[in-house]
Amino acid sequence: MRNIIHKLKIPIITFTIMMSFGVASSSLAFASPFNSATNSVCNGAAINGTGQCSGNTSQTSLNNVLKTVLNILSFVVGFVAVLMIIISGFRIIVSGGDTNSFNSAKNGLLYAVIGIVIVAISQVIVQFVLTNATK
Repeated sequence: MRNIIHKLKIPIITFTIMMSFGVASSSLAFASPFNSATNSVCNGAAINGTGQCSGNTSQTSLNNVLKTVLNILSFVVGFVAVLMIIISGFRIIVSGGDTNSFNSAKNGLLYAVIGIVIVAISQVIVQFVLTNATK
């Protein structure tokens, strides 16, 4: 049984690394650096002589960067937590009545669920703060 677990570790680690590179590269591909499109529009709209843009683009771009970073971190932590739930469930199944293995897997499952709850609550708190800080 341990041989099966050791054989499954390498594919799981490989899959996790490939998924994390995929998430990182896709977020970089869709990210616009500091909201350059908004800055271009504001510069083009300043033809009327005032030289002022109607929006606070530095605050907006900071919020966008923070939201993007928060979403990426939440996804990574959520993915790892779900992976830990799957691994802990597998460890519970293969514990074979050994109380130490069962308790270890049960604790891993508990910690993964607590991690998901903490990430969800932190996501709500940070979104609330970012929304109310820009008003």
